[in-house]
Amino acid sequence: MLDAPYECLATRSYAQVSLRDIAQKAGVVLSQLNYYYGSKQGLFIEVVNMMTKKYLARFEQYLKEGTTPQEKKAAIKRFFQ
Repeated sequence: MLDAPYECLATRSYAQVSLRDIAQKAGVVLSQLNYYYGSKQGLFIEVVNMMTKKYLARFEQYLKEGTTPQEKKAAIKRFFQ
């Protein structure tokens, strides 16, 4: 359910997106968003948490590429490029 709010927030600003817009995009009723997230701010926090987890998982994958400190350093450099 967090893909729709992510897409809405990525294409328009936080202030320009309503919970009604997000509910419509997600194909759910507005009351479901209010029940699970409480508010637009609560939903936004969950979207940020989701993106942080994805970012960290990807970073960990890069760290697993190398076994020596030099290989790990090169992997980290590739990640940030």
